[in-house]
Amino acid sequence: MQNAKLKKSQEYVHALEEKLQNALNENAKLKVKQKEDEKMWKGLESKFSSTKTLCDQLTETLQQLAGLVQDGMNIQFPSIFYLSFSFHRFSFSFN
Repeated sequence: MQNAKLKKSQEYVHALEEKLQNALNENAKLKVKQKEDEKMWKGLESKFSSTKTLCDQLTETLQQLAGLVQDGMNIQFPSIFYLSFSFHRFSFSFN
């Protein structure tokens, strides 16, 4: 009877050791995954920062262009640009 209890206890300890080893392995995998995620996140933050800088530059350029367009709409052109030109047709005859 004592032998059976000892054997059962040893099996239980072995099962617990196996579960512990599996948990340690899973923990190690998760740590590797976390490091990979941290690297990826830093890369994304860098890309986001670059994208934000580019968007800020584009916004500034668009604002400058809008100002130039507005300035262009306020220019007073000489009246000669508004005149309508009519062209006459000449016919030449050679004898």
